[in-house]
Amino acid sequence: MPLTDPSARHFSDEEISDHIYTMIVAGNETSATQLAHACLLLAMHPEVQAKAYEEVAGLVFSPDQEITIELMKDLHYVECVLKEAMRLMPVAPIVGRQNLAEIMLDGHRIPKGSVFLFHFYALHRRKDVWGATADEFDPDRFLGGDGGERHPYAHLPFSGGPRGCIGYRYAMMSLKTLLAQILRSYELTTNLRYEDIRYQYQISLNLAFPHAVQLRRRN
Repeated sequence: MPLTDPSARHFSDEEISDHIYTMIVAGNETSATQLAHACLLLAMHPEVQAKAYEEVAGLVFSPDQEITIELMKDLHYVECVLKEAMRLMPVAPIVGRQNLAEIMLDGHRIPKGSVFLFHFYALHRRKDVWGATADEFDPDRFLGGDGGERHPYAHLPFSGGPRGCIGYRYAMMSLKTLLAQILRSYELTTNLRYEDIRYQYQISLNLAFPHAVQLRRRN
């Protein structure tokens, strides 16, 4: 099936290869940054870190045990930690889109070729969506799944819809694996305080200072 065929219902081998390459390259820095953010937040909240470690320790019995996909499916709280870290510190805080045709949006005519900027950082901290604790780190808010009664597009660390991140599942699985590996082997500490976090906006959301997380090997 040619790449230029708009009616194609399946990806060609070349398209599949290109998408895999995109996921690996584009997910390199973003996944590393998101993992660093999650580790910092856990170091700042030892009670949350202890709960995540207990889940990992209950499933992973020794440092040499292989972490499998089936094992990852049972790390529900670790996944909540990652989702909450992505909510508060999304590595892609702003995403742009351009409409290819004129549309009506909430009663307003939007001309073709308009540029939209979606501010996910602001969306993820809206108190009318996330409640009075929207600015606080609380992974428990995801224990019911992706948000229960919240709007399905309230949490968009990977954007959403047909133009959402193609590497979403790969990123979540790799982040869960890496975070579980870190938690089962190390205790995370830091002298930084959550209220002192300052951000630097580049292509991705970074801290304005080093993460300064110390790793202490567990017995």
